[in-house]
Amino acid sequence: MVKISILDNYLLISIQGWHKVWALKSSIKIPLKNIENAKLNLGIKKYPTGLRIPGTNIYPFLVAGTYRGMKNEFWDVRHWNNSIIIETKGNYKYKQLILEVDNPQETVNLINTSIL
Repeated sequence: MVKISILDNYLLISIQGWHKVWALKSSIKIPLKNIENAKLNLGIKKYPTGLRIPGTNIYPFLVAGTYRGMKNEFWDVRHWNNSIIIETKGNYKYKQLILEVDNPQETVNLINTSIL
């Protein structure tokens, strides 16, 4: 699970607890200008594409880490109904981030209103 906040024109993603170990990452900082949108993951993304480098994949129980392929993705999902998708634009290193959060709708609203 992650905690998301906005600070100084950046989206800050703080990876919590054991998820740091599983994802092999503790935080991600994205300039708001590189965020296209955020949406609820209503069955849109169920499985990562590309090679897992590095991370953990015990599908369907846990998917965490970086997946490199046609479009690089970062995943941190254990409870699928609480996941969101953040799509980026420009040359940001991840094209999509699929993340589990406490309040999906509230988080999507926070991100989308911050990028306008």
